[in-house]
Amino acid sequence: MDSNTLSLLTNSINIKAGEYLPAYVSRLLSYGSFIKPQDFYQSFSLGVPRTSEGYLPLWALKLSQSGVLGVPFSDIIDKHLCGNFWRPFINDDTYQQFVVKQLKRKGTTRLLFSEEKPLAKFSPLKYCQRCRDEELERFGFPIWKSRNQLATVFTCSIHGDVLHQKFQRIQPVPDGKSESAFQQEGGIQPEITMFHRWLEFETELVMASNNSASNELFEMCRNVFLESSFYKVKNTETDKRLSAQWIEALRRYLYILFPFHREELWYRIQSENVGIKAMMDNGKQVHPLLLLLFKSFYMFEYKA
Repeated sequence: MDSNTLSLLTNSINIKAGEYLPAYVSRLLSYGSFIKPQDFYQSFSLGVPRTSEGYLPLWALKLSQSGVLGVPFSDIIDKHLCGNFWRPFINDDTYQQFVVKQLKRKGTTRLLFSEEKPLAKFSPLKYCQRCRDEELERFGFPIWKSRNQLATVFTCSIHGDVLHQKFQRIQPVPDGKSESAFQQEGGIQPEITMFHRWLEFETELVMASNNSASNELFEMCRNVFLESSFYKVKNTETDKRLSAQWIEALRRYLYILFPFHREELWYRIQSENVGIKAMMDNGKQVHPLLLLLFKSFYMFEYKA
């Protein structure tokens, strides 16, 4: 598919404010029935994606950089791929180097954070039923909000309703075959507690701040945790107690957030990426969800 045809298509079926990019591409492919998914992705010298690749898959980078959406690259990342949440957890130099390597296909890493793939695989798609009904009346189709897809968001920012969570075997990708997976039907509305509301409050704080300020804040938090816990990385009794309490709490947290895949998720997570040493080390890129969970644990549950 040539760039003119692609631009014509994306201009006719444009991305909406805050629309989740994978869902938009799925909508694009379903409307343009004359376009085969392989032809669409071949425009970016790529094959059709088969599995979720976390926050920043290569196909999304290529599409964002191409300019066919008429939206600045940084806006697509921040407003359509949840970047305004996860970017503060990684310093800008590391982020820029990752983007360059991905686009040039240099190196083997495809993920920004450790444990990104299993956490992405089992994350539900989430939507607000009242937003869906209003958008169906206004546009003729509902919009999957990028914000709502964060693992630490549980309520609609417009109506305040608890979001419907659509759990599936794996997180769907815009491959032209997953149209039904991106339909806003079914799912469950879980009962949310102060645990959920605290995580969402922390998430909103991150998204409202600028990236560098939040990055510095989390570095400071990790330093405070390290100093106040007397963690020595020497397998002392304090180290063992902190580690045991954290792992028990983490397992409980993940069971709450991923109720239908909790055993498989726990099995897939690598202990060296979620243990105390990883949480305390400012030099290690820890998944944002894990760092927020650790902050909650240390502030409210840890017993020295």
